[in-house]
Amino acid sequence: MEPDRSPQSADDAPPPLDLLALLDDAFARHGAGEAIVGRFRRLSFAGLDAEADAAAAAMRAAGMRPGDRVAACLPNHPEIVVAFLAAMRIGAVWLGINRALAPAEKLHILRDSGASLLIAEPAAAAELASARGDLPNLRYIAEVDPERGDAWQERVDQHRGAPRLIFAPDPLAPAVLAYTSGTTGRAKAVVHSQHNIALAVAARLTRPWSLTARHGVCTPMTIVNLMIVGPLASLASGGATICVDSTYAPELAEWVERESIRSLSAAAAIFHDLMTRPDIRPEQVRSVQSISMGSAHVPEDFRAVFERRFGDQVSYAYGLTEAPTVVASTTPGEPFAPGSVGRPLPHLRLAILSPEGTPLPPGEDGEIGLAAAVDGPWRGAWRPMLGYWNDPESSAAALAGGWLHTGDLGRLDANGDLFITGRLKDMINRGGSNVYPAEIERVIQEDDEVLYCAVTGKPDARLGETVAAFIQPVDRDVDRVKLADQLRNRCGAALARYKVPTDWLFVDEMPRNDMKKIVKAQLKASYFTTVPDTGAYAPRRA
Repeated sequence: MEPDRSPQSADDAPPPLDLLALLDDAFARHGAGEAIVGRFRRLSFAGLDAEADAAAAAMRAAGMRPGDRVAACLPNHPEIVVAFLAAMRIGAVWLGINRALAPAEKLHILRDSGASLLIAEPAAAAELASARGDLPNLRYIAEVDPERGDAWQERVDQHRGAPRLIFAPDPLAPAVLAYTSGTTGRAKAVVHSQHNIALAVAARLTRPWSLTARHGVCTPMTIVNLMIVGPLASLASGGATICVDSTYAPELAEWVERESIRSLSAAAAIFHDLMTRPDIRPEQVRSVQSISMGSAHVPEDFRAVFERRFGDQVSYAYGLTEAPTVVASTTPGEPFAPGSVGRPLPHLRLAILSPEGTPLPPGEDGEIGLAAAVDGPWRGAWRPMLGYWNDPESSAAALAGGWLHTGDLGRLDANGDLFITGRLKDMINRGGSNVYPAEIERVIQEDDEVLYCAVTGKPDARLGETVAAFIQPVDRDVDRVKLADQLRNRCGAALARYKVPTDWLFVDEMPRNDMKKIVKAQLKASYFTTVPDTGAYAPRRA
């Protein structure tokens, strides 16, 4: 895939940023300082630098060359940061695979990307080893087990002391593939350059309140957005990243207390648990001075609870993989517009677009579009994603008219605050994880006993949304309990656990519009209702 050098960036745009140079400056300035902390090891800046050089040499010895795809399916351990840096240093294309995905989903990503090297925890390595015949490009599976030791670490150790490879990657060439579930039912990959990643890091550094000496990340760093807001931003600012390998609130509280974590990135549901579980003592999380979360549903009345527990450093943000990462956020200490996700970061121009693709005035709803800032010190610096991997049609649609079309709906108020109002894409946001109904519907529809199905979000006070499946069976008299179990098992075998519907609702007929399309809004309105005083939702009772 060729780099995008289109005129979407200003003709006088500044030269592209070099991610390696940005991080090398931090390595040089903070050599003895602590850089990465995990359950089984700690690395200083100098130690991480040397480890990344050794891993890069090991990748080259394993046959990896510039442009080859290096995939990683690992927990939040320092090894994942080492592998990312090593891949960047040899000019490879990084690909993170979420451990929560089902084997079939992981297999699709490896096959679609043409990955040559897979660095994986033992369970994932075992899952995929039997499918090697379906992965003709996969040359090597490197099993990583930081607790017990492994052959890959032995390979890296053999190259300890290796000098930096003399290689200067093109900062505009493909460097990262970030798979995101597609509305067509199959995951597709966003392609970013090193410049895209470096600029996202540099923009993060303009928000100094969000960076502290000890930043904890407890959501998967295989997701490129979390790699950016976690270790890369911390490294560039000279701080330490705490690689938290659990999202279970009591364990997370132990991490916070033991490592004196001062800022924390997590999904809203995790903060909900930290605030409300009686087995978490307030003093355990006393070190936390700031928290940040994505634009998952956060009830407004929780803001006061956040501030009582964590102080006033609460930020909400909106971002997307195609950007990549955060494009707008609130700023603690500044006036907060209830319901908003803040203002655009300075390197971006954000507009609300009409169906024709023209910017709308404040107060009007439309699709959120992104482009490079047209004035200020960041003028022309932002470049859009390079496109979707091997999908020129979707790429052209997403980048039409000089805007990155996000597929999200929103409005800007007179002060420039952004409010998210909906989605053009048919997507469920479950606790900060994007779930695409088409992906689940494809699996359900494979069952011969299902005539039609429709998957929707069910509003939930804690997670924002959970997944609900509406089923119109072939036989109206079918044993519905048995069929629901059958479909649940089918989904469990093909999909990540968080995508498996928790509610199975049977209908005799699907509601349809004049175009004979299923009206999901009517299904939700008919079956779900608000529970007074809680904000929770439950099935309607006949």
